[in-house]
Amino acid sequence: MKILEAKRLNALLESSSDDLKGSLCIDTFRTPYFKWEDSMDWPSLSVLEAEASSSEQILAQLMLRIPGLLRGGNVLPEARPRRDEPNLHIVKRYNFEDSMYLLKIKILMTYMGGAIPGEIQEGSVQDRNPAFLSDRVYFQCRLF
Repeated sequence: MKILEAKRLNALLESSSDDLKGSLCIDTFRTPYFKWEDSMDWPSLSVLEAEASSSEQILAQLMLRIPGLLRGGNVLPEARPRRDEPNLHIVKRYNFEDSMYLLKIKILMTYMGGAIPGEIQEGSVQDRNPAFLSDRVYFQCRLF
């Protein structure tokens, strides 16, 4: 992803809402996720890198559902370490008392979390995940 594309995605993360809609859950592999009553569309995604166009579609939907988590963040143009591609990485400053921390939110964009056949909208092709419907988003957070 190019720097200008990341800046365009950062503009999506400017929200005034603190909402966190849905339920916070953990699956059997201990991966946290938010779950909602309604499904969202996940486009077909590259398994090699986070593409700006698909990242923009996903972020626009997530800002309607969990703006309180993502608000004020900045999209990293590349994953560090590189093995974390094609996940979307968002960093934001987190202050607690007199200390400043960095919160890194990793959206697990290609993790379908046991999608059932009826949720798959478009089959996979080489180097791309299938497009699917999901009522959840899987993520990981780290505080530095």
